[in-house]
Amino acid sequence: MIGTFAQLPIFAMLYRAIGSALASGQRFYWIRSLAAPDIWLTGVVLMLTAAGAYFLPNMSEGARSLMIAIQVGVTFFIVWKLAAGYGLYWASSSAIGLIQNLWLRRELSKKTA
Repeated sequence: MIGTFAQLPIFAMLYRAIGSALASGQRFYWIRSLAAPDIWLTGVVLMLTAAGAYFLPNMSEGARSLMIAIQVGVTFFIVWKLAAGYGLYWASSSAIGLIQNLWLRRELSKKTA
């Protein structure tokens, strides 16, 4: 629930950035066109997805490895052909998920200590 609300401002800024970049034909950081796929952005999304799965709280090592492999594989096949604008949203969503997982791990370690 909180993660959804945390993503709203990011989504609004991203929507505005994509609209202005497409209208002006300018670059967005290293991305030449937000309407075309970007391999570097795909790499960023995959790293954020893997890190988010790695830091899932209360998960065995075997289950964690399987979760990372599945999430990275599925994410790759979806994101590598998507427009970079969608990839940016996916990256921001994955970053929020990673922050949530790190926070949950910290809170759980406080309770067990």
